[in-house]
Amino acid sequence: MTEKLSSAFSIPSLDLRNACDTLALDFERSDQLPAGKPYLGQQRAIDAIKFGIRIERDGYNLFVLGPNGSHRHGLAEDLAKELAAEKDPPSDWCYVNNFADPEKPRTLAFSGGRGSEYRDDMEVLIGEIRLAIPAAFDDEDYRNQLKALEEETQKEVQAQWKSLDRKAEKAGIAVMQTPTGVVLAPVKDGEVLGDKEFADLPKRERDEVQATIRDLSEDLQTRIEQMPKLRKQHRERVKKLNQEVTTHAVGVLLSELRRKYEDVPGVASYLDAVQKDIIDNAEDFMQPETPSLPFLSRDPSRLFSKYEVNLVVGNERNATAPIIYEANPSYPNIIGKIEHRAEMGALVTDFRMIRSGALHQANGGFLILDIHRLLTRPFVWEALKQALFEKCLRIETPGETYGFVSTTTLRPQPIPLDVKVILIGERWLYYLLSTYDREFGELFSIAADLDDEVERTDDNVKDYALLIATRARDHNLLSFSKSAIQRVIEQRARHAQDGERLSMHMRSLDDLLIQSDYWARQR
Repeated sequence: MTEKLSSAFSIPSLDLRNACDTLALDFERSDQLPAGKPYLGQQRAIDAIKFGIRIERDGYNLFVLGPNGSHRHGLAEDLAKELAAEKDPPSDWCYVNNFADPEKPRTLAFSGGRGSEYRDDMEVLIGEIRLAIPAAFDDEDYRNQLKALEEETQKEVQAQWKSLDRKAEKAGIAVMQTPTGVVLAPVKDGEVLGDKEFADLPKRERDEVQATIRDLSEDLQTRIEQMPKLRKQHRERVKKLNQEVTTHAVGVLLSELRRKYEDVPGVASYLDAVQKDIIDNAEDFMQPETPSLPFLSRDPSRLFSKYEVNLVVGNERNATAPIIYEANPSYPNIIGKIEHRAEMGALVTDFRMIRSGALHQANGGFLILDIHRLLTRPFVWEALKQALFEKCLRIETPGETYGFVSTTTLRPQPIPLDVKVILIGERWLYYLLSTYDREFGELFSIAADLDDEVERTDDNVKDYALLIATRARDHNLLSFSKSAIQRVIEQRARHAQDGERLSMHMRSLDDLLIQSDYWARQR
């Protein structure tokens, strides 16, 4: 009886699995197959991503949902590349010195490729100025003019003393220079009277001499007080001469740059500020005298460093919109940072030490981030949201933002932000943020949910075979036979929830192909 029941309910082993029918493809080895579709059964997610990256509205950033191994990064990057060529080319951004307030560096924006060109042009200009200004001050014409100013001032000083001498001589008083200063003394018969001789004079005559000396003393004091004024006038004349010489030396060099970049907003005003600063500090560019102590020597290159250009974002000419994936989304890597250097035991910085972050590099294009890594880095999530809400980039250190440090630092001018952020993460993170972060939905309005599996139809099986052949070539694996590909497809069906579907977990598919390649090579 038992044997009859067992034979009545027995099931053939072939019926226990959903075998893959013979592939409707004419090939023997996988290297004979053309490239297949990189993504199967993801049309709904693809449409959502395309919609999200094309719509130009605030808050329409994307969150691509899917498990690890779903090839979500590649899908987002490939679809972004399709649109990147259609967007406007990205801009170059430079930070330059703000001569009015050095703690607030200003920005200059250039079309792609011109930022690096402008930086190089300024480097050439600085080199020319370093030679042109000392040469102008060493010119014979300048020395003659400087000598004429000195002689003119000396004549004015001598005229003051000669006028006093004539007035004193007429009154019978001698004006004498001594180590302690100027002395007024009475004169009689062409000789200066001593104290005893002066005391022997009649009282009336002594009183008249003393009154005359008092009047001359007041006049002398007035003339002495005018000496600093004369020296100041001389310095002002010399400074004006130096400025005129510097203007002539620098003006010609700057005029060429003005013409070249007259179409770039802000460059003309910046070059005006450069010229004004050079003219105002003309004396600093003269050849300095060698100091007696070596540590007092001044590095001449430091004088010109404030005219350099810090290119924080540079692109190639005619470049497409950038697509940046930041694998380590720390605060400096996303927002940027301001570096410091040690000088004489103190930390100092300037506009040349501003460094860009991924948001700067992706400005005008797309930024792809892993949400799990993003949330585990301190301060980054809030800083990213703040930048997207304000639509500008502010480079600030977290310690400064939260009041942890009080060290004087820079406050660079913000850069306008136009970027599409694509977050990659698992579903539970998306729903967690949707529930507990009220600002999340305002910024990430598009969710693209990748399917874990695809229906096991004849067309999908054929496309899956092409996909296997493509990924084998991408990984430089051995060519697979048709039967081997059929076995892989059957395994992917078993990996799904039931035999009527195929798993789209690309990482496990790659692992299976690599292991098969390994054992094939061992044989």
